[in-house]
Amino acid sequence: MIENFNGPIYFILFIILLLANLYYAYSTLINSKKWLDQYGTHHSALIVTRILGSVISGFVLIGVYILFTSTAGTWSYFATLFISYLIMSIIGIYSVEVDYPNNYKGKEGFEKVIVTKEGYVPAIIFTVITAIIIYGLSDKIYI
Repeated sequence: MIENFNGPIYFILFIILLLANLYYAYSTLINSKKWLDQYGTHHSALIVTRILGSVISGFVLIGVYILFTSTAGTWSYFATLFISYLIMSIIGIYSVEVDYPNNYKGKEGFEKVIVTKEGYVPAIIFTVITAIIIYGLSDKIYI
């Protein structure tokens, strides 16, 4: 299993990424009401939150499959993860640092909303981890 990831470093990075995705899949798909409450978000966002959890769950399931089979030819999985995290990072920075403070902060209906850097910091970390994995597994994933 570890040899499929060119040693323990890339294997551990993959496990970290997989566990992080599992956490967000669980939080948004199964524990969605509590997850929304944590940020003071109205439960009307439940459907969109669960759709996000569904997409993340797909990444988790494919990641588990790759874990127990092989990384050979999986470039599209890792490329999709990388692009998704990169877009999440950019949109997260814009949403948290520009859009919310300039357009919503303190406005009616947003008094209880809690906006944190969790909107983009994890995505930046996942982007970097995915880029490292792509680099480290380039001899296997592009087969």
